[in-house]
Amino acid sequence: MGFQADALSTAQTAVTLNPLSIRGRFVLAGAWQRLGQEQEARDTLQQATGIQPRNYTVWEQLAVYERDRWGEPELARENFEIAMNLNPLDKQLRARAGLPPES
Repeated sequence: MGFQADALSTAQTAVTLNPLSIRGRFVLAGAWQRLGQEQEARDTLQQATGIQPRNYTVWEQLAVYERDRWGEPELARENFEIAMNLNPLDKQLRARAGLPPES
């Protein structure tokens, strides 16, 4: 757990130094999740959607956590939909969302 606590501290410092860093928030969310702090991880990802609401990757990341880690497929589906509306031509995003390729 010591390494995880160190990773959390480093990620918190990075976000403090650059509060607009989406990548920093992704790392911070991962650190919270590895420490079993689901709500903090969720809050961190939701903050990212508020900072850059037109960035499809923040919605995608939130959806992946909801689907793969938190067992919330309906919320994941909603957030994948937001991501796909922001980036409708990304075939890999459709695949990650579990949707068939468009014909």
